[in-house]
Amino acid sequence: MAEACLAVGVDGRTMAHDLRHVAANSPIAAGLSVAAVWALLRHSSPVETLEVYTHLWPTDEECTRDEIGRASVSWVAAR
Repeated sequence: MAEACLAVGVDGRTMAHDLRHVAANSPIAAGLSVAAVWALLRHSSPVETLEVYTHLWPTDEECTRDEIGRASVSWVAAR
């Protein structure tokens, strides 16, 4: 692992599990579903994926606020 970290220029204290979290964070941030992340990480069930990573998915409130913001910008731009 230390050699791989050195090869890509990251701190040698990076552990394989840290890289797994990056592999989960990126698709979640991109808006992928629980099912997609579950399949990627090969957890035993989607429940396991949610138990570990649920805090990374945006809340409904965040999604609603973001969507209203996007709609408002589009509405103002169209005027």
